[in-house]
Amino acid sequence: MNLPFPELTPAIFVRRLNRFVAEVDQDGERMLVHVPSTGRLDTVLVPGRSCYLRPGKGGARRYPYSLFLVRAPESWVCIDALVANSVAARLLAAGTVPGVPDGDVRREVAWGGHRVDFALFAEGRLHLIEVKSVNLAAEGLALFPDAPTARGTRHLRALTAAQESGAAQAHVLFIVQRADADAFAPHEAVDPAFAQALRALAAAGANVQAVRTRVSPAGLSVAEWLPVRL
Repeated sequence: MNLPFPELTPAIFVRRLNRFVAEVDQDGERMLVHVPSTGRLDTVLVPGRSCYLRPGKGGARRYPYSLFLVRAPESWVCIDALVANSVAARLLAAGTVPGVPDGDVRREVAWGGHRVDFALFAEGRLHLIEVKSVNLAAEGLALFPDAPTARGTRHLRALTAAQESGAAQAHVLFIVQRADADAFAPHEAVDPAFAQALRALAAAGANVQAVRTRVSPAGLSVAEWLPVRL
């Protein structure tokens, strides 16, 4: 599976000003860009690293560009969280997610007071699929989250309730948006509640899977499914 990117603009990362704004250097001129991620990205957004910018979407966007790719020592890293959903949508449409049968895939489905990223009904059963964008890797291990996520933990608990009640088969799909990881694990040191909720969800019978991608300024491609260490 390949996901081509639009034409990107090279720059040098300077600093992150706040949650949603960073400063970059483009051909010797400083400019502000949107950061399309709520994660900390401390090990990714390092001053002086090469980066690529994506044109802002829509006329109302305050900044003309969004920070899109950042060069880590061994891999490009895509920091746009929405790309993970695009990858998942293509994998689901192609029927290549293990444990998920072919069916009519729907996006943003309300369930238990939450919105689940994808849902489909096939072979007599409802499948609920939550997608997470993974940008952090350390010593070959992809980790999520890189900042505490109470919202993410609530989503996992809602899926656990659906799984335990028999109302649906739950799936969590971690899209690793960098190539320098050989396995995936929840980031217990950063968010023990999320790690515990993920283990409980898996113990209830949900499918927890991670897929590594190769990222370049031209696009993204799915490389392989990774071992998950819970």
